Amino acid sequence: MAARSKLGRWKRERWKKESNVSNSTPSTRSEGSGTIHEISGVRNSEKTQLFIRHSRYSKPTRNLLQSREAKMSSEDTNDSEEQRKRLRKSRKLGLCQKLSIPDRASYLEGQTPFQRAKNFDDSYFEKLNLLNWNEKQAENQNIKDTVTDDNLNQSEEDEQSEAEVLSSIEVEPTLNDKQRAALYCELLYTVIHQLGARGKTSSLTPGDLFVYAQEALKISEETHRMLYAKTKEREPPTCIIKVEVVEARHLEAKDADGLSDPYCMLGLITDEKEEEKIKNIRAHRRKSKSTIREVLDGESMHVTTVKENTLNPVWNETFMMDCDDKALLKEEDRKLSKIRGISGMGRFFKDVMQSARKSGEGGNTDDFLGYIEIPIKEIPAAGIDEWFKLKGRSSKSHVDGHCHLKITLTTGKKPDIPYEIKHLYPTTLDIHGALLREFIHYDCENYQDTDSKRNSTELCPQAEFILHQHALQNELNDLQQVSIRWMLFSHHHWLEPMKYSSLNVLVSTLKKEWKTGALSQREEHSLVKSLKIFTDNCWRLLIKYRDVFPATDKGKLSRLINLLECLSNLYKLEVFKNSIKEPLNVQMSNLLKESALAWYKKVYAWKEPQTKNEEAMLSAMVDVAESLVTDMFQAKACYRKIFAVPNHVYALDDYHGWFKQSVLRWLDIAQVKAKERIKRAVEIDKILRIDASVSHSTSAIDGVGCFYQIREFWKKLAWPDPSGSYVFVMHITNQICSSGSYYADLLFDKMIKNNYYDKDPSQFDVSEQLCVTLNNIEYMRLWLSKLPEKLGWEDVINALITAHGERGGRHARSALENMLCSADDDMLNKVADAIEHIGHRMGVDIKRFVFQLCCAPEDTPAEEVVVPLLKYLDDDLMVLNTSVVKSVFHRILHFIWEIVIENFSNGIKANGGRTASFYQRQCEALEIVQSFFYADGVGVPLERLQLGNYKILVETLALRKMSTTELIQHYFAERCGEQETAEEKYGAVTFKAFYDFNNQKLQVEVLNAKNLPPLDTNGLCDPYVTVELLPEDFYGKEMKKTEIIKNTLFPLFDEQFDFDVEPELLRETGSCLHLTVMDYDVFSNDDIAGHVYFNLNNVCGLREVVEGGFSNVPQQTRNIFHPKPGGRYFEVLESRDDEKAQRFAKAEIDLRERTISAHA
Repeated sequence: MAARSKLGRWKRERWKKESNVSNSTPSTRSEGSGTIHEISGVRNSEKTQLFIRHSRYSKPTRNLLQSREAKMSSEDTNDSEEQRKRLRKSRKLGLCQKLSIPDRASYLEGQTPFQRAKNFDDSYFEKLNLLNWNEKQAENQNIKDTVTDDNLNQSEEDEQSEAEVLSSIEVEPTLNDKQRAALYCELLYTVIHQLGARGKTSSLTPGDLFVYAQEALKISEETHRMLYAKTKEREPPTCIIKVEVVEARHLEAKDADGLSDPYCMLGLITDEKEEEKIKNIRAHRRKSKSTIREVLDGESMHVTTVKENTLNPVWNETFMMDCDDKALLKEEDRKLSKIRGISGMGRFFKDVMQSARKSGEGGNTDDFLGYIEIPIKEIPAAGIDEWFKLKGRSSKSHVDGHCHLKITLTTGKKPDIPYEIKHLYPTTLDIHGALLREFIHYDCENYQDTDSKRNSTELCPQAEFILHQHALQNELNDLQQVSIRWMLFSHHHWLEPMKYSSLNVLVSTLKKEWKTGALSQREEHSLVKSLKIFTDNCWRLLIKYRDVFPATDKGKLSRLINLLECLSNLYKLEVFKNSIKEPLNVQMSNLLKESALAWYKKVYAWKEPQTKNEEAMLSAMVDVAESLVTDMFQAKACYRKIFAVPNHVYALDDYHGWFKQSVLRWLDIAQVKAKERIKRAVEIDKILRIDASVSHSTSAIDGVGCFYQIREFWKKLAWPDPSGSYVFVMHITNQICSSGSYYADLLFDKMIKNNYYDKDPSQFDVSEQLCVTLNNIEYMRLWLSKLPEKLGWEDVINALITAHGERGGRHARSALENMLCSADDDMLNKVADAIEHIGHRMGVDIKRFVFQLCCAPEDTPAEEVVVPLLKYLDDDLMVLNTSVVKSVFHRILHFIWEIVIENFSNGIKANGGRTASFYQRQCEALEIVQSFFYADGVGVPLERLQLGNYKILVETLALRKMSTTELIQHYFAERCGEQETAEEKYGAVTFKAFYDFNNQKLQVEVLNAKNLPPLDTNGLCDPYVTVELLPEDFYGKEMKKTEIIKNTLFPLFDEQFDFDVEPELLRETGSCLHLTVMDYDVFSNDDIAGHVYFNLNNVCGLREVVEGGFSNVPQQTRNIFHPKPGGRYFEVLESRDDEKAQRFAKAEIDLRERTISAHA
């Protein structure tokens, strides 16, 4: 037994592993000229074992199986062979067994799908797809792949190209000696009086700057000394500090309301008085009697406005302060390296955020909020724009907040430029431009000497420092600087081309800095003229874009992209708008047309043959055509993306539209051909498996192969318009879906015609043809389910959404899905019909076995009575499991499960009066059968097993397997539930109920009743109330009653009753207090006015302690009602045969009749 048990477990584990490889999983097999997806199955020889062995069961079921195995342990090792003989005897396996091995071999020998296709229609579809119709398209695709780069915009821009040099650009004349001397004097003045800290250029000494200037301007050492001495005699400029107090944040609250009224006080402290004033300020901080205003000079003090009630004030106020001190500017040392300028000053700039001034009224002193000290020598030439943290009076002081300051340096009113300079360069901008021009030429010469090329608009550090100082000292704004830089670099570009990305940076800066009026009329005119020259030169270059920027060179293409971006940004400049005659897209479109015409004329002239015979002319025509095709594909794959001309359509863009009707016509023919092939394939198909590893027959392969060829045709067609391809995709989808339904109809008709349905009423037999038919239909259905992916539905739908909006996309998706769903439903209906036939044929035997199960003696365990049913299901399902694919087998399992549930339900209905033990056994038997169908997770999922009729059956069994006492309990629980929704039709009763836990007594006080029905002839009644606890099994028949109150419909009782009750009984389901309102009659039985039921599960005092005891228990008022015996629990009690149930049901019915008769 142990060995056999191991064998069973090994088989189960192997089956589980094999079942994980779904019978419906697509696997690649050769079909036609391509590959298709087919449904592969597990080899039958490895799946031939009892289906029942694939499950894990409950403990009773396992005991049953172990007992069965114990009985079989005495059999010899040929048990499996005997089992197969038994199955063959009781179940036919179909025509497959009747064919000899040679017959089966001849059925498939030499008949590949391609050979069968040749016999069907001379390989109509296969021959079409074998044509080399895309040879030229493949060649063009290679061109496209060469020039297409998704990261083209990120490609590195090439160095300058000789092809971009324009010979028409004039080289500016060199400077004469006077001009060089004038420029050098101005440069010396700028370097001598440089402003601000050196910062990043701290390594550059004045000597370094002079050396660079001498080389750039070609100044000799002797000339330098003469000009330097002359420049030193010029009046120095005045240093001005411009301070903008922007805002502050997170200041300290000084007022009682948690806010402050902040302002700023600004001042300068010179070196001469630095120590003295610092001491005074510090003394002021220690003594509040004096103020900063008293310490600082009045002229050097500046105060912002006061911002009331805020801790985050915003000022945006600007102050100009003269920090000139000639004593500090004296020349202490003649050495050039000792010249310091303003950076040598020892003054300190103070921004004091405090209230250190005295108020005009009462001499009150404002509160101190913090201060900032900034040494002037640390202010860089570029200025400061940052947040400063406020400081306290001392290191022990605590201050909060930050202040945002912007500080810049300038020279204020500069002394007049000497006449010998001014008559050569009238304005400072002319001098700046001349310096920049010379620096550009000098830097370019240096780059040429080092065999490298200039690609940036940035100059060397010495040049940039000199230019920045000159602009700073002469108050040239940012727009003036970038304008002159653009004019000179853009002109120099056509002599020595640089990177367009650098020029684009200048254009972007121009756009950013542009302010109307920031340039003089002369300066603006010069800028516009420079922009116009640059754009004209760009158009001249773009005419030759095929030669200058070839499509095969990504670096050159990157230059073209940056050139076009620069041109586009230039056209957006405000200053250039009035100079634009036509929009950029119009000019670009005209240029491309002109360029194409010029290129074609050149190619035509080049290809024109010397001799004019037909062969030479034809060859030349082919060469021109090939050049045109190549250029067209380069344009579409590369240049079209780069130029991005709006609304531009190439002449051949819609060439595919010429073939639309032809393609549709071919698809119509293909549908006819496909159905003819499918019909022929079904006719010759013997509905047998191709081999042991494949579950379907040849017709399924032939049908799917036909659809595969149609799909391949569409794939090779490569329709270029995604949204326009919708009509073809819809046509192909409809064609394949309708052909799939047609195949299912033919196959199903053949199955009926050849009697693959076994109609022998004596027993149910599973034929192989029936199983293969189901597998064929399922194979076709699963292949069709892949159509959305195979035909690219999502790409088409997304294109439609782009072209026609969401509504158009939803309509297209709905139309396609409806076609697919319709075909899927047709095939599923065919499969369902066959499964229903199998189920109904099996249902006859299942009904018999369930009937036997119900009729078995009640003392027989469920594990034994269920054996015949499981053995029958095991035998039949084993055959089906080895014959159909997994998806079909699961549908069969589910359908048979529904039949089992239906028969179980019918058995319960037919045995309605049986005892609780009978229903308990039925419940256990159902659990065992459910485990059989669940099969340890490889059968029907539990969530599907436990749906629909199963739920109703389980609820019915759970109800009927209850004991009579449990049913009575639930019956009274239902009564309590009805009480909560009862209307006040027959009056109401008010009472109190309390459980004294210490004495284990239930105390009930009946207080009163109201609106009782008049049951006496005088329109009144003589009411009293009976009190009892239910059910009687728990509390017995103890009944107590109140006094009778004569002639009233609103009696007042105020009577208390005590019941000795254990707390556990009160917690039982259905435990309730029953109050019956009676009408006393002298000469007849007392009438019943109605009933009140009160649930005792949560009576006061049972689960919690009530302070004050019974006296503090709230009153309960319940409506009197007339309960009608009924409900699911009463129905079971009424149908049950035992005496207790019958007695209870009769008593409830009598009570109801007595109650109703009193009100008749």
